[in-house]
Amino acid sequence: MEATDQSEQAVRLKKLIEANQTIARVESLEELFPMLMSLAKEVTNAEASSIMRYRPNRNVLEFELASNEGAGNLDKILREKITLKLGEGVAGWVGENRESVNIRDAQNDPRFSRRADSETGFVTRAILCSPILHENELLGVVQVLNPKSSRNFDDGDLEILEAFAGLAAVAIVRSRLLENLIAQEKLQAAKNAADIVEAAADAIITFGIESLRIRGINPAAMRIFGYDHDEFMDMSMLALLEHGEEEDILDRIFSGELHELPGLRKSGEAFPMEAVVRIGGKQGEEFFIGTFRDVTKKNEALRKLYSELSKAADYVKTLLPSPITDGPLRAHWRFIPSTSLGGDSFGYHWVDEEHFAIYLLDVCGHGVHAALLSVSVINVLQSQSLPGTDFKEPDQVLNALNNAFPMERHNEMYFTMWYGVYNRKTRTLVYASGGHPPALLMTSGPKGRIRPIGLKTPNMFIGGMPNVKYKKNEVKIEGQCRLFVFSDGVYEIETPEGVMWKYEEFQDFMVNVPPNEGAEMDRLFGHAKKLCGEDTLDDDFSIMEVVFD
Repeated sequence: MEATDQSEQAVRLKKLIEANQTIARVESLEELFPMLMSLAKEVTNAEASSIMRYRPNRNVLEFELASNEGAGNLDKILREKITLKLGEGVAGWVGENRESVNIRDAQNDPRFSRRADSETGFVTRAILCSPILHENELLGVVQVLNPKSSRNFDDGDLEILEAFAGLAAVAIVRSRLLENLIAQEKLQAAKNAADIVEAAADAIITFGIESLRIRGINPAAMRIFGYDHDEFMDMSMLALLEHGEEEDILDRIFSGELHELPGLRKSGEAFPMEAVVRIGGKQGEEFFIGTFRDVTKKNEALRKLYSELSKAADYVKTLLPSPITDGPLRAHWRFIPSTSLGGDSFGYHWVDEEHFAIYLLDVCGHGVHAALLSVSVINVLQSQSLPGTDFKEPDQVLNALNNAFPMERHNEMYFTMWYGVYNRKTRTLVYASGGHPPALLMTSGPKGRIRPIGLKTPNMFIGGMPNVKYKKNEVKIEGQCRLFVFSDGVYEIETPEGVMWKYEEFQDFMVNVPPNEGAEMDRLFGHAKKLCGEDTLDDDFSIMEVVFD
């Protein structure tokens, strides 16, 4: 496979993953369709894109969204003026036949309708069009027009458009199900509101806006707080809150947002509860409606979970190498796990008497699954258990890992990686990276100034696509040099104002930190905490320093 083909496939895969993540994140079709169409247009390098919905009651296709660079009113014109009967035009033909087409000369194709071009002034040269289907039910069609470059649309473009059509089908069907579900929920709520309140596990309490006197409760309120119905009536709401914090608590719960507060039972026992209070009313009279949930068991479960995550993080640390403090090659590291267990791991070891391997990987996402995958990869590297692989050759290592850990067999998780091997006899560092930030090699420049060199190869992440050929590179280690290998968690730091620290700013920081083995990394962590305004970071902080004398 040619390198350009691999690059195009990697881009297409990345865009498909991005589109799939968008569908998981966005429920509204009004938000989702523009994102999908923008990605489809970008990956096929097309001038315009559109999506049409099928209206079975009238047997027509209507424009839902159209996008064309430089024509801001294109979408409005098409939605207001163009409707295609099933079978009319290329889109109508695709919808009627449930078949995708790649038309390279639209103007001379008998299926082509010129109505849209006449209304908009756009000139259609080439068309990719695919039906949006759900179990052979026609939902609509999606199309892209006119490749920007001189090349024609190819089979790869058609495949990616069909994939986007499949994603659009998922989104439409999900939206339809959600609409039905919401309608059913509203109907059920209207019919059984009183029953729902009575059966609710949470305490539901109504009380006066000015007096804060309790006016109504459900059975769960009696069970949670320990009072009977008559004791509740005309009691002050403040009696259900731990004494001494009422004023601060009232400001929080009356914000209309969910907060955890200290509740107080009749027995005098304090307990944690989640509460939200909103204004309700009937027959022109307003009052507060509060929902209160005892979260004692939930908090205990969370404490156990965090304890287990902490143990898992401690186990990951046991796999990390000991610092090397003496000799012409020395190594140090810092690993500070995030609040949620991440997928960073790293190591170094002598492959043989002459070759020293250095590696760091970052699994996408957080949690136990990410940590397990990270541990599995590190164990493979440390045991050198990839058949037919020369662990002195970084490209071979990344190729083998990519085939051994496909994302479809690991909860759709992939990882980025930097792997290098130093030959102390030739003082050559051979390295390869897969979607990972460049390592920083600090060398001596003119007049003794530090000169940073970014060590990175243009490879995709690990586990995304089988049989990818990874590339390596090498650099000569001249004089004393320092090598920093790290994950993106050391520099992708967001300030309280929402500004992200840039990689270039991180590099400048490292260049200007006085050389002092290990201390540079401590200075960096301190600066990261200062930037984000917190003592803990959102991502793992993982960095190694290797010093070559």
